[in-house]
Amino acid sequence: LRVGPRSAGADPGPACYGLGGTEPTVTDAHCVLGHLDPDRELGGGLRLDIDAATRAVGALPEPAGGAAGILEVVRATMARALRKVSTERGVDPAGLALVAYGGAGPLHATALARELGCRAVVVPPAPGVLSALGLLLAPARCEASRTVMTAADEDLTDAWAGLEAQAREELERQGVAGDITVTWIADARYAGQSHELRIVAESGADLAQLLHHAHQESYGYAMPDEPVVVVTLRVVARGEPILSQPPSDWDLGEPAPERSREIGGAGAARVVSRSGLSAGDSVTGPALIEQPDTTTLLASGEVAVVDDAGNLVVNLQPAGMR
Repeated sequence: LRVGPRSAGADPGPACYGLGGTEPTVTDAHCVLGHLDPDRELGGGLRLDIDAATRAVGALPEPAGGAAGILEVVRATMARALRKVSTERGVDPAGLALVAYGGAGPLHATALARELGCRAVVVPPAPGVLSALGLLLAPARCEASRTVMTAADEDLTDAWAGLEAQAREELERQGVAGDITVTWIADARYAGQSHELRIVAESGADLAQLLHHAHQESYGYAMPDEPVVVVTLRVVARGEPILSQPPSDWDLGEPAPERSREIGGAGAARVVSRSGLSAGDSVTGPALIEQPDTTTLLASGEVAVVDDAGNLVVNLQPAGMR
């Protein structure tokens, strides 16, 4: 069984969309396992077609394991991707919390966090639009650069100052108010090399010494007797956003009455509307916490607690280890 990397896209999309898709997808697997509510109206008035999802998943050969097999494979793929940005970079996930975002992230989060040994899972109030929120809150950034191709001992202060003025002017043109932080960067190499290293500098810095240090760190050796060539000067200017504590009373719509639903492998699970939860409330799995942009899946014994910022926090380690 192989899942992805080709996507069903939005049109025709998963079979459960009822738009003509016939191939089984991860979304169809969640439908078959009862993780998604067929009676809930989605954006645009769409309702999930469980029968279509069941037919698509049922077409898989028996050894594939059906819906559960699809989720097992896709979670293994996700876990590999998470390891690439953690353990393979020398970061131990055991000391970290996994933030679940996107419409599907909270359906997989606790299983992935356990696989990686993360201490907790955090589900923001609106995970389906977290990336868009990040774009709005990210620092405004402008980079100006200039090719100089000169020796490292040349005085480059005026060139850098000109680039800084250019970058600041662009940020101000974009309406950035408040403090603007500036970083001076040089792309440098030893004479005769075909590749550069990017080094961060300050006014009056010894670029040759900075390159020696960077080369030692990157390649395990330096060549202090070789002349250093500065190829490109760069200035990065950033305007920090003005942030405030978000409200804890996010409006996620009218809560639906609590109910239960059979989910694959766990029997009956509580189905709770996130809009009915307040700071300090908790939900114990097996459970599904539903909201307009996502569903959070809790396995048996997992407990999600709403914090003061409206996040769902699932602690996965014993109290003494948190």
